[in-house]
Amino acid sequence: MKNEISQTYALKAISVICANRLRIFFIGCCSFALLLIALEVHAAVVSPSVLELSSTRGAVIHETFTILNTGSSEQTYFFDRVTFKPMEETGTPLFSQETKEAGALTSWISFPQTQVRISPQSKADVPFQIAIPDDIASGGYYAAITVSPTPTDIVTTNGAIVDAKTAILVLLTVEGETTQQLQLLDFHGTLFSSSLPFSSFQFRVQNQGNVHVVPQGQITLKGFLGQTFHVIDVNTIEGRVLPSSTRLFEASYPQQALSWLGKAGYQLSHLAFGPVAADLSLHYGSEGTLFSSLTFWIVPWELLCIFMGVIVIILTFYYLIRKKINSTR
Repeated sequence: MKNEISQTYALKAISVICANRLRIFFIGCCSFALLLIALEVHAAVVSPSVLELSSTRGAVIHETFTILNTGSSEQTYFFDRVTFKPMEETGTPLFSQETKEAGALTSWISFPQTQVRISPQSKADVPFQIAIPDDIASGGYYAAITVSPTPTDIVTTNGAIVDAKTAILVLLTVEGETTQQLQLLDFHGTLFSSSLPFSSFQFRVQNQGNVHVVPQGQITLKGFLGQTFHVIDVNTIEGRVLPSSTRLFEASYPQQALSWLGKAGYQLSHLAFGPVAADLSLHYGSEGTLFSSLTFWIVPWELLCIFMGVIVIILTFYYLIRKKINSTR
């Protein structure tokens, strides 16, 4: 009797284990299938990723963008327009579907067709136009054209990030009384650096004008004797600062695959030790300039170790020679 009860419990346990494993296997298969569907559905590339336009009040701009279906099946793509603004200080766009907002660029954009069907591994050009009102203020206006495999909303009403491959940023400047004005809020970096490569530098720029600008420039590193031993280019990706926004930029000393002795040789040949001045120089627009400077210290431990080793060797030889001289007297 006890054996029969034990066998019954054993069979129930085995059936429960098998059921759980089948459930896990089924869930895994469904997840994998959904992943494949997502990859297939989003197999599209749009070009260009940014459209930078400029025109006058009352003008009508005719433009096109291209959708490339990189998938293996025919796909219908739907397009729409949404507003965006920079998220915090990273420059990443934050999208919102406030398309009916008064004075918004999204209300000026129209499409002859709101969808297009594209064969696999093929592309199609999508025309659209921007009708600029004749009673708006000069300055920058910003929106995004989104591409989706479904006609549903691409972003929620509280904002969401859209993949850069499915959105085209439209940066429109309405000519007239435009102002390009940047303010450098701060410039900082690590106060002490033990060796190469140096830590990165950061600076924040605020746009106080009414059009977007692209600050570019250099950070010049000068040794304690005033010699320039390296120049770092900043904002090489041409990041834009939109009006009424602040953006954080970073610039790093280039990575160098130097050996331990190679680092010591670089420090000695460039006198890269002690106090170092980092001079930031930015330019934007036709004649806008910004300057700032900071000082940090380099403690070249590779070079110091070599100097200490040389001193120890010299003192050792001196001690041995002195000892030999004393012993011969």
